[in-house]
Amino acid sequence: MRIVHYFLYLALLCLLPILTLAQKSTDTPKRPPSNIRLVLMGLVVSNDNQEPIDSVTITLLEQDTQEKQQTQTREDGCFQFRLLSDVNYQVFAAYKGIIFDEKTISTVHKTELEIIHTMFETKH
Repeated sequence: MRIVHYFLYLALLCLLPILTLAQKSTDTPKRPPSNIRLVLMGLVVSNDNQEPIDSVTITLLEQDTQEKQQTQTREDGCFQFRLLSDVNYQVFAAYKGIIFDEKTISTVHKTELEIIHTMFETKH
């Protein structure tokens, strides 16, 4: 009888980590940080035929701090950045190192979740 109890105890010890993992997997996913409320989504297209342009360098410049972020447009011509509220930004679009367009984006007084859209056109 003592051997049976020993094996049951051993089986429970082996199953405990599996039960713990199973319990953790049912937890709700973590929410993104609360300061990520604004997203800039953009598109770069050709003036001539409105086809998307890839490999365009997009620079996001925070006007007050002069901090820069950069990304490249994807094959579908799209790009995105996370933005902070109460900030003024300049967004530059450049192809092969030459800036062909810029826009001002403001998140001043924006505190709700929002997707801000913009579009650049070029003669590519």
